[in-house]
Amino acid sequence: MSAPLGGTITFPSGVKVSVSPPEVVPGGQYAYGAVEGNIPLFTVTVVNEGTEPVNGFTMAYPRVTYGATGTEAQRANNENVGGGTLSTILPGETQSVKVGFGIPQVELPSVRVEVMGPSYSDFPAIFKS
Repeated sequence: MSAPLGGTITFPSGVKVSVSPPEVVPGGQYAYGAVEGNIPLFTVTVVNEGTEPVNGFTMAYPRVTYGATGTEAQRANNENVGGGTLSTILPGETQSVKVGFGIPQVELPSVRVEVMGPSYSDFPAIFKS
């Protein structure tokens, strides 16, 4: 399953996930993993429209790649961003987390964000810029 960044993917269980286009913020004095002094942030939002609780922990740690060869981006954070995660998402609940990655500005048009599904039998949701 794939969608553009900003789109939504719905799993068979009724769980929906979306990933925002990147919001580039300055790395700041205590930044880790910033590239060119900036950190692109993605907001991962999970909406549980299913009937069972969902463990959102693994969904909060997407795999992000960029460029023609799929270079893996490393996590990045600063004093204002990073360290957040998702917890158990009950039916009817929505949770969001902002995650930062070290990506060169010139590569932002070629980003791929892969979010694990709500169960291990689900294929991942893939979002592309």
